Amino acid sequence: MIAALVVFSSQAYAALPDGRPAPDDVLKNWYGLILKLVRHTPTYSPPVASRAFGYLGVSAYEAVASGSPALFSLAGQLHELTPLPKREAGKIYDESIVLEAAMARGSQLFFDHTGPTGQRALA
Repeated sequence: MIAALVVFSSQAYAALPDGRPAPDDVLKNWYGLILKLVRHTPTYSPPVASRAFGYLGVSAYEAVASGSPALFSLAGQLHELTPLPKREAGKIYDESIVLEAAMARGSQLFFDHTGPTGQRALA
């Protein structure tokens, strides 16, 4: 899984000064891929596609909110959304990697039945 994240991360990101991709670029590139996947998944009507975008947006927000004192989880506000596990105190988390992991897992869940073109894009 980490190797896939590194390969994906090397694509067209505007790097931070230390060479890491910025979290907003990670999210922008994932949403570009999601748009391609929606186009190549025949069962994704507009309501289904918008739901996938919405759920992935909530996933991305929750991933970032779990490490920010300024953001509050939507758990308890959205139907059946439970809180994410707490981040370990004193550990350093790279928000770009956190977003990559959240979007990669969500994309696998929502687009596991996409067609061959979508599978190639996802790989």
